[in-house]
Amino acid sequence: MGFLAAAAIRMLFPSLETLCNYGALAGKHLMTGTLFLIGGGLSRPALKKIGAKPLVMAVLLWLIISVLTLLAVKNGLMPNLGI
Repeated sequence: MGFLAAAAIRMLFPSLETLCNYGALAGKHLMTGTLFLIGGGLSRPALKKIGAKPLVMAVLLWLIISVLTLLAVKNGLMPNLGI
């Protein structure tokens, strides 16, 4: 139902296209995260038992690697990517 509502809103209100694009991107990221948790066999009780610290560290590491990779590509340190 949510997908149909989002499609209708996007069609009826073209001025909200940017907001809808952000919503679509957020949905893709949430779906990716959910599929990762399913594939990893992680559940809410397991995540509560582990705590937030490993998750925060993983997100920070992901951000650092992403930024460094982007900088390397932008500065021509990875010429074979053709970007």
